[in-house]
Amino acid sequence: MFWTRFYYPQGVAAPGLLGALSGKGVVIAGGLHPQIATQYFRIGHMGLTATDESQLGYTKKTIESLEAALRENGFTPKQQHSYNRGGSISEASMVMRAKL
Repeated sequence: MFWTRFYYPQGVAAPGLLGALSGKGVVIAGGLHPQIATQYFRIGHMGLTATDESQLGYTKKTIESLEAALRENGFTPKQQHSYNRGGSISEASMVMRAKL
């Protein structure tokens, strides 16, 4: 299993984000390193769910749910970055198709 690690944005805490994702049917893992476990989360990916275009629904659901859960937990992108609600899945889809 491969894991991608993400640090929580300022103001977003583990219980709120993990709970919101769970409510959307997406399970991600908290941090493992004891000294910083509450500062980051992990998303597991491997095999067909990450490489087979017919299975990309799992990846898309995770990205869409993460974007929504971050908003629900008070995350607001910084002004200097352009932000298009729902844009994360569009960007990710382009990358995934290019890699297949």
